[in-house]
Amino acid sequence: MKFTLLTTGYFYPNEEDRLKLQEIGFEFEHSDYSKFKKSNKQPEIEINSLEELISFSNKFGEVIINDGSIEIYDDYRE
Repeated sequence: MKFTLLTTGYFYPNEEDRLKLQEIGFEFEHSDYSKFKKSNKQPEIEINSLEELISFSNKFGEVIINDGSIEIYDDYRE
C-alpha cells in the first residue's frame, strides 16, 4: 500500500537528520533563519506488511499513521 510521507518537524538544522530524510525523498531549502526548512514535496513509500512498517519505524522513529499517510513524529505536535 502506498503512503504519503510527512514529518512533524519543519526546520532541520542538523545535517544528519536531513541526510536521513533525504534517503526517502524529502528535500530541504535554506530559510531566512539560516536553518534548513523542509520543502513542500511529499514523497511516497510503499509498505506492504507489518514487518516493513516496524522496520521503517525502527529507522525513522515514532510514526503516526493516518488514512493514506505516515507522519514521522520528530518534533512537537499539538
